[in-house]
Amino acid sequence: MPGVSRVNLEGGRPREVRVTFDPAVIGFAALLAIFFAMHDPTTINRQGADVGTQYRSASFYHSPEQKQIAEAKIAELIAAEERRQQVGE
Repeated sequence: MPGVSRVNLEGGRPREVRVTFDPAVIGFAALLAIFFAMHDPTTINRQGADVGTQYRSASFYHSPEQKQIAEAKIAELIAAEERRQQVGE
């Protein structure tokens, strides 16, 4: 059943959220796009005003196909950032 569950919320430890989804409704690539639009993985141990090691960044996959999709999305974001830096934005 689609949903979100909190896996770990103990202080000082990484926050974990498990997202269960129906790929017929929304695909893994779309979920990654949302994740990266809302989350900046380049800020180490920080998200916005929140600071600490519990704000480390990670996303996980459950199949070789999801791994390939995740790696492609990350490569796309890296290439876009490199282009942005070349233009001087």
